[in-house]
Parts: sequence; C-alpha cells; structure tokens
Amino acid sequence: MIYLADAFTSRGFAFADVKCRRRITANDLSSADGRRVAEYISRSLEAGMQMDERLFGPGYIAAMRDISGAIDFLVEHGPSLRLTCSGFGLLGVGAGGVAGLGLAFPPQDLEDRFRAPDVIATFGAALAQPWRISDAAPPCLVFHATNDDLMPMRDVEFMKKRAKRKNAPVEFAQGNAAHLASEIERAMDHFSMLLDVGNELKEAG
Repeated sequence: MIYLADAFTSRGFAFADVKCRRRITANDLSSADGRRVAEYISRSLEAGMQMDERLFGPGYIAAMRDISGAIDFLVEHGPSLRLTCSGFGLLGVGAGGVAGLGLAFPPQDLEDRFRAPDVIATFGAALAQPWRISDAAPPCLVFHATNDDLMPMRDVEFMKKRAKRKNAPVEFAQGNAAHLASEIERAMDHFSMLLDVGNELKEAG
C-alpha cells in the first residue's frame, strides 16, 4: 500500500486504502437480502464460475457496501480534507477487485443502493455475477496474470466474452505477475481522466 500510495500521490491523486468486511455470513444480512444473495450464489455456480464461493457470497456484498460507504464518506468530508473530489477511481487487487467489479455492475434488488466508482482497474479479479454486465458501467481495466493460481482463467474469459457481447466498457490485459509494476503505471494512466476533471474544476475556481 505504501508503494501504491507513493506512486499515485506523486501523479496528483489522493489515495485511500479501504478495509472491507469479507468474513460475514447470511445471518448478518436481512432475511430478504439473505435470500437474494443465496440466489446470486446459485446463479453464479450455474453459470460455471469457478472462483472461491466466498468471493461471491455475503462477504462480497459487504465489501461492496464498505467501498461504496468509503466513497460516500469522501464525498461528504472531501472539502474538509482539502480534497478535490472530482471523481473516484478504484484499484482493486484480488477480492478487492472482485468487489470493485461488482460495483461497476451492482445488483439493483438489494435493500440499499451502491455508489459506483467513476473508473475501475483490477488485478487478479473477475466479475462474480457475469450476467449483470452491460454497457452502462464506468470504464474498467482488468489485468490478469497468466500464472495466477487463485483466480481461475475461465472466469476471466467468461467475463471477457460477455463484455464483448454486451459492448461493455471493459478492457482486458494479460501477462506475467512479474510485470505488475508496469501495469500499475497503466492503471494510473487509466485514471488520468479524473485528474483532467479535477484540474478543470480548480481552474474554474
């Protein structure tokens, strides 16, 4: 996180590390949300998703809520922190990336609503609920290492095919994990539109 914070702030971004809940159970959700999440899990499995079920269960929903809440916090308190909150980019690695992609295509039938980031880049992640992919989403960059033994390549390929079919704004990149540092630079370039908007706001006073 220190490396990422230094890299992003040197480019003019504000950087926040969001801690997300992941180890909750259906009992921590309302009965209505618990039933819906159980349906999501069944549908993901029926679709052929091979990632660990914990990545698309109740903890997945809780992580999305926590990230969404962090964005709400920065919107409310950004001015007092001297932050120009012109937009929010999400950089998610592993489970954080799965939750981030979930926010790009959030469920609409839960009791609360999620705040989606304006730009998303993920590493070692895929969308746990691929049937939600549509063209109405923020720009997403999905990097997958060919030697990743935690995120099944089949899940990434499934997402890639569906994104292409739905004309979703999702870009995919593959490579060896040893090249991760150079891909971080690519992610920062992916977020550059946020700086452009922020600079315009500063110039406008």
